[in-house]
Amino acid sequence: MKKTVVFLLILFSINVQAQHIRGFIGLGSYRDTDFNNSVFGSANIGVEFKVVRVFRPEIEIGVMYGTLETLTNYTPTGLVESIFERKTSAINYSFSPKIYFADPEDSDSSLFIRPRYTYSRVFGSTELEKRNPSELSKPIVEKKSAKTWDQSIDIGIGVSFNFSEKYYHSVDLILYYNNINLGDALNTIESKRNINTNGTLGLGLLVYFGGEINN
Repeated sequence: MKKTVVFLLILFSINVQAQHIRGFIGLGSYRDTDFNNSVFGSANIGVEFKVVRVFRPEIEIGVMYGTLETLTNYTPTGLVESIFERKTSAINYSFSPKIYFADPEDSDSSLFIRPRYTYSRVFGSTELEKRNPSELSKPIVEKKSAKTWDQSIDIGIGVSFNFSEKYYHSVDLILYYNNINLGDALNTIESKRNINTNGTLGLGLLVYFGGEINN
């Protein structure tokens, strides 16, 4: 992971033909009712390469994180007997052959499609905290964790807005159809309940920073 981040930062700092290479950062939010507040989030960093005017492939590294709904059991008298919490996350390495419907440099806004192949390291963990009858101040805690590799293909569609007259800066608003399964590792710990985030919808924001425009 450290080597990938260094590689992206090196590409981001290149000044030669800077108008053909742009770095970007982004955030995302996805809806799934198994998670607290029905959402899980993402953050990413990457580089866009201008091959031709409308074809600009991207590579990126990102993380996803979510806490699933906490389960609390009570005794007949109303005391907390146990608390069960599940968490999941992923490190994602992605390639996206991004295609614009028109040259984004010719107008203030432009539509695009962003198919994406992702190779993910998925992490899952559970924690069960139970009431200790013999010593109430020291609950019994049981922890489990697992990790798996996963790969997926998903797609995003969106619109890009230029926000600088001097630099190749822009911001993208994206609607994602996500196929990264955050439940992949967690399901190896818990066989009774299957968590699957394939086919979830999300919203993303990407901010691009490019070189100076040559007039």
